[in-house]
Amino acid sequence: MVLNADDESVLQMKSKSKCRVITYGFKEGADVLGSGDSIFYNKKNELSEAGKPAGIIFRVDEGGKSLPVVIEGVFGRNHVYASLAALALSSDLKLNMLTAAESLKNYDVPPGRMRLLSGINGSLIIDDTYNSSPFACESALKTLGEIKNVKRKIVILGDMLELGKYTAEAHKNIGRVVKENADILIAVGQRAKGFKEGALEVYPDSSGAGMNSKNIFEFLDSRQAGDFLKTFVQTGDIVLIKGSQGMRMERAVEAILLDQENKEKLLVRQDEEWKKRE
Repeated sequence: MVLNADDESVLQMKSKSKCRVITYGFKEGADVLGSGDSIFYNKKNELSEAGKPAGIIFRVDEGGKSLPVVIEGVFGRNHVYASLAALALSSDLKLNMLTAAESLKNYDVPPGRMRLLSGINGSLIIDDTYNSSPFACESALKTLGEIKNVKRKIVILGDMLELGKYTAEAHKNIGRVVKENADILIAVGQRAKGFKEGALEVYPDSSGAGMNSKNIFEFLDSRQAGDFLKTFVQTGDIVLIKGSQGMRMERAVEAILLDQENKEKLLVRQDEEWKKRE
């Protein structure tokens, strides 16, 4: 049994099971211990620009050994946890840990989950369009805020659906997070006005300033937002796109995706049933 040692409720399963157990996580005591996760940047060569964000890097300690792990083409701690779980299983099966760690460098990244894609006009896209929730949206925005060596940080956010009575405040709270981590906000959908309201709010801890209203744009749907992006993105921009499934934010990604030939492999919800839906 492979358990996340950072989740107390999951870790309690260890004492309730007769199975062989191995744990992973960032807390001391985990059998496979992760640490130092951060964004890594390409080095200058004939194929890549110096300083261009390229993925995540972290360290793994296991059985007295310490290994660096690099995962290209993704951002976000969720991918680190998934990798730690895979390495924990590898450890328990007595596989070569160095080989296991190196194999993660180019693992098949699922579409729409903090996936790094090349965009038009020399831009970069963080495609997180699979779905959205307040927690996941805040996490994605904070990751965007950590990225260096880019021109403008643009975030396109579609409505977060199925929040009931918490809808208005949840969108407003996310707008406050946008203000601290992005330069430009593009709000998509009927509920997305809450993003704008939160971003414009004035707080003492943000030097008394809300986001500049000139840097906020609003659209009814993802197609309109995508059409706008085609002429808006510039070289060096990084664009985070996220929203609930029903908002179909992958359409905005498609509008500025550089590799149009492989869009059906790169983007989420590309089967015929989804394409038939508006």
